[in-house]
Amino acid sequence: MMNSSLIQLNDLPTEIVLIILKYLSNVDVLYSLMGVNKRFNKIVHNHTFTDHLDLFRIVPKHLIEMISTSKYCILPLLDPILGRFCSEILPEIHDKIKFLNLESFSMERVLLATTYPDLFGLGLYGIEGETAIDLFSDPNLFTYSLKNQVSSLVIDMNINTNETLADDIYALLLTRIFTTFRNLRLLAVNPSPVSYLYLSINNFPSTFNSSTLVELYVGLSSFNDCLLILDGRFNQLSIFHVKIETIRCSSLLINNKEKLPNLKSFALYTVYCTNSYNELIVPLLHRMTNLERLDLSFVGYATKSFIDGNNLKQNIIYHMALLKKLTFNIRSFWFDSPMNIPSNEDIQQAFKDFKDMHIISCVDYFQKRKYSQCLVYSYPYKLQHYHEITNQFPGGLFTYVREVIYDEYPFEHEFFLRIARSFPLVEKLTLINKKKKKLIGEFKIKNKI
Repeated sequence: MMNSSLIQLNDLPTEIVLIILKYLSNVDVLYSLMGVNKRFNKIVHNHTFTDHLDLFRIVPKHLIEMISTSKYCILPLLDPILGRFCSEILPEIHDKIKFLNLESFSMERVLLATTYPDLFGLGLYGIEGETAIDLFSDPNLFTYSLKNQVSSLVIDMNINTNETLADDIYALLLTRIFTTFRNLRLLAVNPSPVSYLYLSINNFPSTFNSSTLVELYVGLSSFNDCLLILDGRFNQLSIFHVKIETIRCSSLLINNKEKLPNLKSFALYTVYCTNSYNELIVPLLHRMTNLERLDLSFVGYATKSFIDGNNLKQNIIYHMALLKKLTFNIRSFWFDSPMNIPSNEDIQQAFKDFKDMHIISCVDYFQKRKYSQCLVYSYPYKLQHYHEITNQFPGGLFTYVREVIYDEYPFEHEFFLRIARSFPLVEKLTLINKKKKKLIGEFKIKNKI
């Protein structure tokens, strides 16, 4: 009687089976159920499980010995699994696959296993720079059809801390990408927010260009590299998301005045503090006359006042008549007497015209170093770090943040409790403080610090 009451997967309605299987990876679904019976064969042929395949394993790097800036390591599928995919599964569903994510060791084996008539997207992960060049140099790896089909390419290179590739290696790789895929519309180079790859394209050859590229996601060494990207070599570019290591004025004369009418979405993230907001960033944004979406994340030195709502309106918003969505995370520093510093209420008042936006602000004065800072951001906070947090921290939930730095102010027990509540996934907490705390209490963070 007990055995007759057990319900197996095959006994469930198809709608319920589909709901359950969506919690598994497509690779697990195909490997486990293809060939079991006719019903499961029909289910796993559903586009939900065949459109997009990630043919690799993601392993936390602390489980294996590897020096890498990435938190996770990309490894090939186990050989029996990969073997069955190449000999049975991929040939069976080859005409249904739209996007393949691969890693370098099995990439050639997968691409040569069958034809992919509807494939438009390719992702290469955990790949070394010189290995990538070899792959794109192989005349047999990409068929004539694939060279014309692939319109989206994501390449995530493994940047080891003891590896430094010359700029000419990256130049060769990227130019080879554009000569290989003739109809490329989207290119993302190390799109991860923790990527440490910054390209310097100043000496890239003239063949580094494309008349088809519409979306570009890339990290660059300097602001000049950003201007070079926008100098006309990608004249159809509509979406440009860039992470720039340093923004500072240069002796090189590069056009920063010609309008960019095709650009509809722009995201700028800077790594180091800049003192060239007015000289470089603002003039660049003024070129984007038809921009509809803008995301700004940077740290900058203020000259006459903090970068607040009034500043954003006068320097940016009033120059973008088509702007539909603005998000930002801006921290500005100001070296002036604390008597001249606007209050947090003043900063909030400056954002009164920002309708349908939740704007958070926080103003602090660091007496020891004699400067003030103002952090303004559109909620939710999307950066993976929160630096120079103080007791003025307004609270909230920060699910993206992994690193918190606390500086100068005497810390209190209640403040630590707020950190524990606000940063549930924090992995690194740094305290730079020589002052005695006011209250003593027990504090515990469950995550590893």
